[in-house]
Amino acid sequence: MNETNRQKATRITIIFLSIMLVGIGFFLQQKETENTEYEMKAVVIHRSEKLEDSPIVAVYRRLNGKHLLILYEIDRMDKNRFKAIKEVEIDNEPIRLLADRNKIGVWTLVQKKWTFYNAKLIKEKRDTFYRDDHSNKTLPYRLESDGKVKFQLKNETFQFKIADYENITGIYSLSDGNLLFVLLKNDIKVLVLK
Repeated sequence: MNETNRQKATRITIIFLSIMLVGIGFFLQQKETENTEYEMKAVVIHRSEKLEDSPIVAVYRRLNGKHLLILYEIDRMDKNRFKAIKEVEIDNEPIRLLADRNKIGVWTLVQKKWTFYNAKLIKEKRDTFYRDDHSNKTLPYRLESDGKVKFQLKNETFQFKIADYENITGIYSLSDGNLLFVLLKNDIKVLVLK
């Protein structure tokens, strides 16, 4: 059966469009992968001492190809809602984030160099003596086979269930006892102990 010019043009157009759609799909998948290659990092830079006092967390995340350092306030009076209060673009992914011993601010270790960002995320000269080297220590936790996560706080054992528990990278205290945050590879959850 002979093909007319019109049928041939239609066939070539369909093949060309199919190839373009596959190419676009690969491009979008690569972009998505690029943003998830970097794990989030976080550190509590201000712990809540009472209900009206909101804890502050410094978070590193890569978003749309940018390395971002973001300060979040957890509003305890509004159902522990996360509110971004400041963000700044940094040059590269930090190896570590640490709190400061005396000030609200965050220390970042990028390419073997420590930099201090104050509460407004402005770089500030500061002696590295003020780094709190224990501020990014996670509470000890254990992943159970039934999808539960068990951890200890003040000699008491607690447990909770979370859908993507295998992606947990740390559990940190936000207050003097009942408010925690769970750091996942690409997300943060607030946990209220009862």
